[in-house]
Amino acid sequence: MIGVNLVHKIPIQLRTAIPDKELFDQTILLINKHNKDQREFSIRIITGLYGELTENVQDMFLSAMWDNNQIQNTAYECIKNIQRVNNRNIVENLYEQLISSRSFQRRYISGMLLVQLAKCDQISTREIQRKLAEVINQLEVMNGTVKHKGEQ
Repeated sequence: MIGVNLVHKIPIQLRTAIPDKELFDQTILLINKHNKDQREFSIRIITGLYGELTENVQDMFLSAMWDNNQIQNTAYECIKNIQRVNNRNIVENLYEQLISSRSFQRRYISGMLLVQLAKCDQISTREIQRKLAEVINQLEVMNGTVKHKGEQ
């Protein structure tokens, strides 16, 4: 928990004090993957320090949607820390999750991440509007009983 407090109080100093960013990132990602009890910590640290949506960070957010409500809420809170995206493939993957995931939570967090990226001018607001409209217009609820086009 000390690390989480430091991230919020002195993020720049903490970031520069870490000598090997790659090793640190890998350690945090391993903690996230293998220690469910530390997932909140992992999400807060990695998003608070770097503010970058990488493929690994995207996976952290999406994996958090399978966890308990507390971890899900932490993931939702940490979306605001994301300020930039590492590459276009991440955006495309988020669109794919938004359109085709069978998990409402994964769709929701994907949409929230895309909106955050649009707020930070990392993707076009028109692009996200089109994609969200596409999702709404072709909505098929997971069990197939509700279809948007007036069918049930």
